Amino acid sequence: MPARQVRVQELRSLTAANGGTAVTGLVTFGLLPGTQYVKIHSRAFSTAVGLQYALNPYLAVLKTADGGATWTDYSSAAQDEDAATHVDLSSLSTLANGDAVYIGAATAFRGLDVDVDGANGNSSVLTASYWNGSAWVDTSDTDGTISSGKTMGQDGTITWSVPSAWSAGSLNNILQNLAGGGSSTAAAAPQYGYQDLFWVRLEVGAALDSAVTLDSIHALAGSTAYAELTAGDDVVELAANYGEFGAVELTVTTGTVNTVVTVGGKFV
Repeated sequence: MPARQVRVQELRSLTAANGGTAVTGLVTFGLLPGTQYVKIHSRAFSTAVGLQYALNPYLAVLKTADGGATWTDYSSAAQDEDAATHVDLSSLSTLANGDAVYIGAATAFRGLDVDVDGANGNSSVLTASYWNGSAWVDTSDTDGTISSGKTMGQDGTITWSVPSAWSAGSLNNILQNLAGGGSSTAAAAPQYGYQDLFWVRLEVGAALDSAVTLDSIHALAGSTAYAELTAGDDVVELAANYGEFGAVELTVTTGTVNTVVTVGGKFV
Protein backbone atom coordinates (compact mmCIF):
# COMPACT_ATOMS: atom_id res chain seq x y z
CA MET A 1 0.00 0.00 0.00
CA PRO A 2 1.47 3.42 -0.90
CA ALA A 3 2.41 5.65 2.01
CA ARG A 4 0.40 8.69 2.90
CA GLN A 5 1.87 11.82 1.37
CA VAL A 6 4.54 13.35 3.60
CA ARG A 7 6.76 16.39 3.27
CA VAL A 8 10.43 15.51 3.49
CA GLN A 9 13.48 17.74 3.30
CA GLU A 10 16.16 15.14 2.63
CA LEU A 11 16.60 11.60 1.32
CA ARG A 12 19.28 9.16 2.46
CA SER A 13 20.09 5.50 1.91
CA LEU A 14 20.49 3.07 4.80
CA THR A 15 21.98 0.36 2.62
CA ALA A 16 25.36 0.00 0.94
CA ALA A 17 26.33 2.40 -1.84
CA ASN A 18 26.36 1.51 -5.54
CA GLY A 19 23.67 -1.11 -5.72
CA GLY A 20 22.40 -1.69 -2.21
CA THR A 21 22.91 -4.46 0.34
CA ALA A 22 22.86 -8.14 -0.62
CA VAL A 23 20.29 -9.66 1.75
CA THR A 24 20.95 -13.36 2.35
CA GLY A 25 19.30 -13.76 5.76
CA LEU A 26 17.94 -11.52 8.48
CA VAL A 27 19.23 -7.95 8.65
CA THR A 28 17.95 -4.79 10.34
CA PHE A 29 18.61 -1.10 9.72
CA GLY A 30 17.94 1.60 12.29
CA LEU A 31 15.92 4.58 11.14
CA LEU A 32 17.65 7.95 11.21
CA PRO A 33 16.28 10.45 13.76
CA GLY A 34 13.69 12.56 11.94
CA THR A 35 12.62 9.80 9.53
CA GLN A 36 9.08 10.14 8.14
CA TYR A 37 9.22 7.94 5.06
CA VAL A 38 10.77 4.61 4.04
CA LYS A 39 11.14 3.19 0.53
CA ILE A 40 12.26 -0.43 0.05
CA HIS A 41 13.45 -1.36 -3.43
CA SER A 42 14.30 -5.01 -4.03
CA ARG A 43 16.29 -5.90 -7.13
CA ALA A 44 18.62 -8.52 -8.62
CA PHE A 45 16.84 -11.59 -7.23
CA SER A 46 19.23 -14.55 -7.21
CA THR A 47 17.26 -17.80 -6.62
CA ALA A 48 15.21 -15.93 -4.00
CA VAL A 49 11.44 -15.97 -4.41
CA GLY A 50 10.75 -12.84 -2.39
CA LEU A 51 12.07 -10.28 0.05
CA GLN A 52 10.24 -10.23 3.38
CA TYR A 53 10.10 -7.02 5.41
CA ALA A 54 8.71 -5.40 8.52
CA LEU A 55 8.77 -2.01 10.23
CA ASN A 56 9.73 -2.65 13.83
CA PRO A 57 8.81 -0.66 16.94
CA TYR A 58 11.04 1.98 18.48
CA LEU A 59 12.77 0.73 21.61
CA ALA A 60 13.20 2.42 24.95
CA VAL A 61 16.63 1.29 26.18
CA LEU A 62 17.34 2.16 29.81
CA LYS A 63 20.28 1.00 31.96
CA THR A 64 20.72 1.15 35.71
CA ALA A 65 23.79 0.15 37.73
CA ASP A 66 22.39 0.91 41.19
CA GLY A 67 19.02 -0.78 41.42
CA GLY A 68 17.15 2.04 39.70
CA ALA A 69 18.43 4.96 41.78
CA THR A 70 19.90 6.46 38.58
CA TRP A 71 19.37 5.76 34.91
CA THR A 72 21.11 6.12 31.55
CA ASP A 73 18.88 6.45 28.48
CA TYR A 74 20.43 4.76 25.43
CA SER A 75 17.29 4.73 23.30
CA SER A 76 18.61 7.07 20.61
CA ALA A 77 22.14 5.65 20.60
CA ALA A 78 20.73 2.15 20.06
CA GLN A 79 18.77 3.08 16.92
CA ASP A 80 20.25 6.20 15.30
CA GLU A 81 22.55 4.45 12.78
CA ASP A 82 25.44 6.58 14.03
CA ALA A 83 28.69 4.67 14.57
CA ALA A 84 29.87 7.42 16.93
CA THR A 85 27.16 6.68 19.51
CA HIS A 86 27.10 3.53 21.62
CA VAL A 87 25.23 1.60 24.27
CA ASP A 88 27.85 1.25 27.02
CA LEU A 89 27.64 -2.02 28.96
CA SER A 90 31.18 -1.84 30.33
CA SER A 91 31.44 -3.69 33.67
CA LEU A 92 27.68 -4.33 33.74
CA SER A 93 27.21 -6.46 36.85
CA THR A 94 24.49 -8.80 38.09
CA LEU A 95 20.93 -7.98 39.06
CA ALA A 96 21.84 -8.80 42.67
CA ASN A 97 24.33 -5.93 42.47
CA GLY A 98 21.67 -3.60 41.07
CA ASP A 99 22.58 -3.76 37.38
CA ALA A 100 20.15 -4.41 34.51
CA VAL A 101 19.03 -3.12 31.13
CA TYR A 102 15.32 -2.56 30.58
CA ILE A 103 14.05 -2.52 27.00
CA GLY A 104 10.47 -1.63 26.11
CA ALA A 105 8.29 -1.05 23.06
CA ALA A 106 4.72 -0.04 22.35
CA THR A 107 4.04 -3.42 20.76
CA ALA A 108 5.30 -6.88 21.67
CA PHE A 109 8.52 -7.90 19.93
CA ARG A 110 10.13 -11.29 19.49
CA GLY A 111 13.71 -10.29 20.22
CA LEU A 112 16.64 -7.98 19.59
CA ASP A 113 19.20 -7.63 16.82
CA VAL A 114 22.46 -6.56 18.50
CA ASP A 115 25.53 -5.08 16.80
CA VAL A 116 28.46 -5.52 19.18
CA ASP A 117 31.24 -2.96 18.83
CA GLY A 118 33.42 -3.76 21.85
CA ALA A 119 33.02 -7.47 22.58
CA ASN A 120 32.75 -8.88 26.09
CA GLY A 121 35.63 -11.12 27.14
CA ASN A 122 34.27 -12.41 30.46
CA SER A 123 32.34 -15.65 30.83
CA SER A 124 28.71 -14.69 31.48
CA VAL A 125 25.22 -15.73 30.39
CA LEU A 126 22.26 -13.49 29.65
CA THR A 127 18.72 -13.83 30.98
CA ALA A 128 15.87 -11.93 29.32
CA SER A 129 12.70 -11.69 31.43
CA TYR A 130 9.31 -10.23 30.54
CA TRP A 131 6.75 -8.55 32.79
CA ASN A 132 3.53 -10.56 33.16
CA GLY A 133 1.65 -7.96 35.22
CA SER A 134 2.90 -9.11 38.61
CA ALA A 135 6.39 -10.58 38.20
CA TRP A 136 9.40 -10.90 35.91
CA VAL A 137 9.38 -14.25 34.08
CA ASP A 138 12.26 -15.80 32.11
CA THR A 139 11.60 -15.76 28.34
CA SER A 140 13.92 -18.76 27.84
CA ASP A 141 15.69 -16.69 25.21
CA THR A 142 18.16 -17.92 22.61
CA ASP A 143 21.26 -15.72 22.84
CA GLY A 144 23.04 -15.42 19.50
CA THR A 145 25.51 -12.91 20.94
CA ILE A 146 27.17 -15.56 23.10
CA SER A 147 30.66 -16.63 22.03
CA SER A 148 32.55 -19.31 23.97
CA GLY A 149 30.31 -18.75 26.99
CA LYS A 150 30.54 -14.96 26.80
CA THR A 151 27.30 -13.05 26.19
CA MET A 152 27.75 -9.89 24.09
CA GLY A 153 30.82 -11.58 22.66
CA GLN A 154 29.71 -11.15 19.03
CA ASP A 155 27.02 -9.67 16.80
CA GLY A 156 23.79 -11.64 16.94
CA THR A 157 20.11 -11.84 17.77
CA ILE A 158 18.52 -12.50 21.14
CA THR A 159 15.17 -14.16 20.46
CA TRP A 160 12.20 -15.63 22.31
CA SER A 161 8.67 -16.78 21.63
CA VAL A 162 6.38 -13.82 22.29
CA PRO A 163 4.72 -14.66 25.65
CA SER A 164 0.92 -14.69 25.70
CA ALA A 165 1.06 -13.38 29.29
CA TRP A 166 3.30 -10.41 28.43
CA SER A 167 1.70 -7.33 29.95
CA ALA A 168 2.34 -3.69 29.09
CA GLY A 169 2.97 -1.36 31.99
CA SER A 170 4.81 1.66 33.30
CA LEU A 171 8.38 0.74 34.26
CA ASN A 172 8.25 3.21 37.12
CA ASN A 173 5.17 1.53 38.53
CA ILE A 174 6.69 -1.91 38.02
CA LEU A 175 9.96 -1.11 39.79
CA GLN A 176 8.28 0.71 42.66
CA ASN A 177 5.85 -2.15 43.24
CA LEU A 178 7.25 -4.43 45.95
CA ALA A 179 4.72 -7.13 45.09
CA GLY A 180 6.41 -7.30 41.69
CA GLY A 181 9.84 -7.79 43.14
CA GLY A 182 10.86 -4.18 42.64
CA SER A 183 12.12 -1.56 45.04
CA SER A 184 10.12 1.13 46.77
CA THR A 185 13.22 3.35 46.61
CA ALA A 186 13.65 3.10 42.84
CA ALA A 187 13.86 6.52 41.23
CA ALA A 188 11.70 7.52 38.28
CA ALA A 189 13.21 6.33 35.01
CA PRO A 190 13.64 8.74 32.07
CA GLN A 191 10.63 9.71 29.96
CA TYR A 192 9.94 6.21 28.68
CA GLY A 193 9.57 4.91 32.22
CA TYR A 194 6.16 6.59 32.43
CA GLN A 195 4.79 4.94 29.30
CA ASP A 196 2.86 1.67 29.22
CA LEU A 197 5.25 -0.47 27.20
CA PHE A 198 6.07 -4.14 26.82
CA TRP A 199 9.24 -4.43 28.90
CA VAL A 200 12.07 -6.95 28.87
CA ARG A 201 14.72 -6.99 31.59
CA LEU A 202 18.21 -8.09 30.55
CA GLU A 203 20.50 -9.32 33.30
CA VAL A 204 23.88 -11.06 33.25
CA GLY A 205 25.03 -14.00 35.35
CA ALA A 206 28.49 -12.48 35.93
CA ALA A 207 29.94 -9.04 35.34
CA LEU A 208 30.92 -8.11 31.80
CA ASP A 209 34.42 -6.84 31.15
CA SER A 210 35.41 -3.18 31.33
CA ALA A 211 35.11 -2.32 27.63
CA VAL A 212 31.78 -3.61 26.28
CA THR A 213 29.91 -1.37 23.83
CA LEU A 214 27.08 -1.98 21.40
CA ASP A 215 26.71 -0.02 18.20
CA SER A 216 23.00 -0.76 17.94
CA ILE A 217 20.03 -2.64 19.37
CA HIS A 218 17.00 -3.05 17.10
CA ALA A 219 13.67 -4.71 17.81
CA LEU A 220 12.68 -7.80 15.87
CA ALA A 221 9.09 -7.80 14.64
CA GLY A 222 6.59 -9.47 16.93
CA SER A 223 5.40 -11.71 14.11
CA THR A 224 7.24 -13.43 11.27
CA ALA A 225 4.14 -13.15 9.09
CA TYR A 226 6.11 -10.60 7.10
CA ALA A 227 4.97 -8.41 4.26
CA GLU A 228 6.72 -9.45 1.05
CA LEU A 229 8.09 -8.08 -2.20
CA THR A 230 8.59 -10.25 -5.26
CA ALA A 231 10.50 -9.66 -8.47
CA GLY A 232 7.32 -8.48 -10.16
CA ASP A 233 6.37 -6.03 -7.37
CA ASP A 234 9.68 -4.72 -6.16
CA VAL A 235 9.04 -1.32 -4.54
CA VAL A 236 7.09 -0.35 -1.43
CA GLU A 237 6.77 3.09 0.17
CA LEU A 238 5.77 3.47 3.82
CA ALA A 239 5.09 6.23 6.31
CA ALA A 240 7.37 5.55 9.26
CA ASN A 241 7.65 8.28 11.87
CA TYR A 242 10.82 8.01 13.95
CA GLY A 243 9.93 7.41 17.58
CA GLU A 244 7.06 5.18 16.52
CA PHE A 245 9.28 2.92 14.43
CA GLY A 246 12.95 2.25 15.13
CA ALA A 247 14.15 -0.17 12.46
CA VAL A 248 13.48 -1.91 9.17
CA GLU A 249 13.78 -5.70 9.21
CA LEU A 250 14.56 -7.58 6.00
CA THR A 251 14.96 -11.31 5.41
CA VAL A 252 14.97 -13.96 2.71
CA THR A 253 14.54 -17.69 3.27
CA THR A 254 16.76 -18.75 0.36
CA GLY A 255 18.96 -17.01 -2.18
CA THR A 256 19.93 -13.35 -2.32
CA VAL A 257 18.11 -10.10 -3.02
CA ASN A 258 20.00 -6.85 -3.54
CA THR A 259 18.02 -4.23 -1.65
CA VAL A 260 18.06 -0.46 -1.40
CA VAL A 261 16.37 1.15 1.62
CA THR A 262 15.84 4.89 1.34
CA VAL A 263 14.57 7.11 4.15
CA GLY A 264 13.22 10.62 3.95
CA GLY A 265 12.63 13.23 6.60
CA LYS A 266 14.09 16.19 8.40
CA PHE A 267 17.30 14.72 9.76
CA VAL A 268 19.29 16.15 12.66
